[in-house]
Amino acid sequence: MDRKEFYALYLPALEKALALDHINILLLTQGPIHFLECSKKKKKDFNAYLEKATGKDDFIDSVDYYFEAITHGDKEIDGIQLKLFRKSIVLELRGYLKRYKIG
Repeated sequence: MDRKEFYALYLPALEKALALDHINILLLTQGPIHFLECSKKKKKDFNAYLEKATGKDDFIDSVDYYFEAITHGDKEIDGIQLKLFRKSIVLELRGYLKRYKIG
C-alpha cells in the first residue's frame, strides 16, 4: 500500500472520527481506525502501513496523540489546548484531502 492509498482510507475515517470525538464511551474515544470501510485484505495492508508510518509521520502521530488525550480527559497536548490541536488536525486533513483529491 502506498501513501495515497493509505490516505484514501485514512482521511475519510478520520473525518468520521472527528465528527464523533465528543463521545467517550467507557473511557474510549473511537479513532479513525474504527471507521475504516474496506475489505479485510485492505485493512491488513492499512494496518501494516500504519505500523511502519507511526513515529515517522507527524500527521498520523498528531491524530494518535489527539484521540489518546481525549480518551484520558486531557485538556492539552504539549501545552496546546485540545481545541486548537484539533483545529490544526482539521486544517492538515483538508490539505491532504485536496492534495490527494479525496472526497
